[in-house]
Amino acid sequence: MTCFIGVDLHKDNFTACFYKTANKPEVKLFEIEGTGLNDFRGKLRADDQIAVEATGNTAYFVREVESFVSKVVIVPPSRFQIITKSTKKNDKNDAEKLALYLSKGLLPEARLKSKESLSLLSMLNTREQLCRAKKNLINKTHSILQHEFKPVAKRRIATKKSFERLVLSIKWHEPVRTELEIIYNQICSLSDGIRKLEKQIDMVASNMKGYENLISIKGIAPLSAAILLSVIDNINDFDKPGQLASYFGIVPVQRESNNKSKTNRISKRGSKMGRSTLVICSTVARQYSPYLKDFHNRIKERRTPGKAMIASARKFLVIIYHTLKNDWVFDDFANFKYHVRETSD
Repeated sequence: MTCFIGVDLHKDNFTACFYKTANKPEVKLFEIEGTGLNDFRGKLRADDQIAVEATGNTAYFVREVESFVSKVVIVPPSRFQIITKSTKKNDKNDAEKLALYLSKGLLPEARLKSKESLSLLSMLNTREQLCRAKKNLINKTHSILQHEFKPVAKRRIATKKSFERLVLSIKWHEPVRTELEIIYNQICSLSDGIRKLEKQIDMVASNMKGYENLISIKGIAPLSAAILLSVIDNINDFDKPGQLASYFGIVPVQRESNNKSKTNRISKRGSKMGRSTLVICSTVARQYSPYLKDFHNRIKERRTPGKAMIASARKFLVIIYHTLKNDWVFDDFANFKYHVRETSD
């Protein structure tokens, strides 16, 4: 008989509920370190199924147990409100609910991405944080200059040479100069870190399947290709373009009640960085593709510019989907001429 196992996972331990439809659930605590994982694996059978919430160490846990069972379901907490909004929330109850709903086939599922994709996504998130910190320091410098009646446009102090020429060359009184020198050193350090990360990001992304396909599309630069790949990962996880659009969060949310239907704004689920990159790339691609430009203009005539922009991004994502799915490499994106990439045996 199949055993349905709900796992409430933490950093150093996890609570597992073993549920068989004919028996009373059994709940047990296991430690991550030591023999805990081995003890848990010893209880597993080939036809068992496991449900575990998506947390920081879920990928490690899944890879440790997936070969011992028939199925592992990763549950996104935001889509399983039965746990997140429970009035009696504890590890035992969470594990029992996961096991029960797993047995009924009612759990929402999240994907487990490849190690390469997770590594790439981590570096991209770090880069985004460094860029944000650099931007904040430039804004702070601009604020100091405004306060000292030395107004300079932000874009003119964004580089090392311009900062030295327009900011540090001025004779400041000591407290202000000390502050500006510290800010300058931090900006230089952040810029060096961003460059190193971008080099590593490009190295990892260029070796991933689909990279050559994406950069052959006008509007997708190497960094944008890396971001899109980190979000999409394996295109075969999506059976239809609509599933990929939903994953990017650019489909409208529909609500129905009592024969009334209402369509709200896009769901904005998934990666904000991936969604923003998609919109920017589609905007650039319209400059090269008459097909995308005409589509955007038709939507813009009937709807608002914002809705036309999102509709164009979704249409562009459909092109990306088929490009990756069919292994296309574009020779002339404007005229939609492509060839199927030859793979070595």
